[in-house]
Amino acid sequence: MSAPEVIHRGGGPAGVRLTAGWAHRCFGGHPWIYANEIAGVRGEPEAGATVWVRDGRGGFVGSGLYNPESEIRIRLFSREREVFEFGLIERRLRRAAERRGGAGVCRLVWSEADGLPGFVVDRYDGVAVMQSMTAAGDAHFGEFLQAVQHVVRPTAIIERSDAPGRAHEKLAAKVGVAMGQYHGPSRHRVGDAVFELDLFGGQKTGAYLDQVANYRAVAARAKGRHVLDCFSHTGGFAVHCALAGAASVEAVEANDAAVACGRRNAELNGAAVRWHMQNAFDWLRLAERERRKFGLVILDPPSFTRSRSRVEDALRGYREIHVRAFGMVEPGGVLATFCCSHHVDAGMFEDVVRASAGDAGRSARLIERRGQGPDHPVLLTMPESEYLKGLIIEVD
Repeated sequence: MSAPEVIHRGGGPAGVRLTAGWAHRCFGGHPWIYANEIAGVRGEPEAGATVWVRDGRGGFVGSGLYNPESEIRIRLFSREREVFEFGLIERRLRRAAERRGGAGVCRLVWSEADGLPGFVVDRYDGVAVMQSMTAAGDAHFGEFLQAVQHVVRPTAIIERSDAPGRAHEKLAAKVGVAMGQYHGPSRHRVGDAVFELDLFGGQKTGAYLDQVANYRAVAARAKGRHVLDCFSHTGGFAVHCALAGAASVEAVEANDAAVACGRRNAELNGAAVRWHMQNAFDWLRLAERERRKFGLVILDPPSFTRSRSRVEDALRGYREIHVRAFGMVEPGGVLATFCCSHHVDAGMFEDVVRASAGDAGRSARLIERRGQGPDHPVLLTMPESEYLKGLIIEVD
């Protein structure tokens, strides 16, 4: 497809005209506009510039952030004629903070869901961790940094602009202290436990904050049970289950640094956790041969695919671990399972879990559906903002 036609130069933000037939999706509330949906561009907007978008008939669609190098060419941030600048960033950051109600450890900004596309901010008590995921985020990073200082008033701000998605915007990783001083790792209360976190090198921005509410929900079913936590990482589920009165807790994790951190976290909280540093697929196969049984089995694997073309491979992986897990749950026990693969939607995930129960010859009763915590709000018109799926299942 040829490059968009440059229409003409004009005052104010550059203008973008959409091809016929695409505007209905934007008017439905989805904030992304792809390169092949653009018929013409007025002016020569650079990465991060505000553009005003019109449909093929000239009707105003909204204001967006432009990136000439990305397949997602425009990320809409307003349905009004606005410019993305410090005042708007600060106002929306304040609203986002109000939604979180002053939580000491939480995701403070969740990109499009908080009206700030391309930006993530996590708060770890007095430390803010900022992440730019787009070229527009990089272009406005200084303004965003200033807004975080005004609204959050942290003692230190760390930049963790190293998410894999930056590659799609042709951006290199950036990690460092953006303000103040930070000497990590540091200790923070995450849910009902104290965790030692590496805010420079840990997963995401230091911890899986999207799972905090799920730690509690799953741990509420752990008392008196023998618990198996697969893909445990640094022990979020394992430690919470031990603290909730589990009879025993075993955690499986292949990454040696994560296991070392998990052991420290267990010790910090006086939690008894037995660690197995091994690939979870291999460990499950061995445990199946040994006929191991548990009252509560937890599956929280990393994403099995980052592309739509590998979904079938991911589903095979999910099916394998679920068949084995169902076989290890003792009658009357519980399976708690999660999927963070963006390209595996809730329907696909439930289908593979349902099929796995059948393959294992187990009767499974859905107790509860779970998802990402409320500090990771879902934009109803943007399915991509809802990525974490979870099921709590009673197994007969």
